[in-house]
Amino acid sequence: MGYFASALALFLFLNAGLVGGPSTPQPGVASQSSAAPVVSVKVLSTPDKTPDEIKSQEQHEGNELWLTRWTFWLFVATSLLAVIAFGQLYVFYKQLRIMSINIKDTQTASDAAKTSAIALKESSDTARISMITGNRAYLGYATSGHTSHVDVSDGSIFWKVNLLFHNSGNTPAHSCVLSIGCDLREAPLPGNFNFSSGLVDLPPSTVSPKSGFGWTYRITGEDLKGVMERKKFLYIYGTIKYEVVFKELGPRHTNFSLFVAEVMGDPTKYYDKDSNIVEIVLANYEKHNSAT
Repeated sequence: MGYFASALALFLFLNAGLVGGPSTPQPGVASQSSAAPVVSVKVLSTPDKTPDEIKSQEQHEGNELWLTRWTFWLFVATSLLAVIAFGQLYVFYKQLRIMSINIKDTQTASDAAKTSAIALKESSDTARISMITGNRAYLGYATSGHTSHVDVSDGSIFWKVNLLFHNSGNTPAHSCVLSIGCDLREAPLPGNFNFSSGLVDLPPSTVSPKSGFGWTYRITGEDLKGVMERKKFLYIYGTIKYEVVFKELGPRHTNFSLFVAEVMGDPTKYYDKDSNIVEIVLANYEKHNSAT
């Protein structure tokens, strides 16, 4: 019990000192300090560097300064190179643009020149074709004539029917060959008649421009009278083959077929302009008339 009372008194005393402010020192009681203990730190001095260490440090600092300057100038040089490269790229781009425009202009000019050349060639070809067409040789049947004659062996009348073939062109026809045939028959030609049968070839010749050559067929007055009375039919047909001076055209040919369409007068008698005018009219047959 006495111990508990002593502890309670000490507790109240301490609380009174903390709450009530600084306590007044009691006479005969020694005051105790509540300050924290002081810690002291001893600073050691840096030892002096040796000359080699000082030289090494200075060299290191110099190297760092040189490296810093070199890095700066390297950056400047790299930047300049980048600017130059960009400028070159820009110039190259502009050159490409100019080249592209020039190429387009050149292509346009080339196309125009090509079109002009084609037009010129076509014009030249047209002019040449026109020149060839207007000057090449053209061979074909032109006209016919007839004359009466007396057969001295029996006194009968026969007729010579003369066919004239003409070159209407302005240049010669070379290697001209006339293949010709005649058919005196008692019926008209059939639809499937072969116009290449029974032909006789004349020797090759050259036909000058605006000139011609002839061929003669002999028929008796009695046969011609049969033709007039439609009891007989006379057909003359064939092909003219020739070459022109324009070699690119190659060989040319003309097909012809004629028939006696009408006979006037008396073909059994000699021709007389006053008493017996005989006319033999030839006309183109409906087939085998063409030319190249």
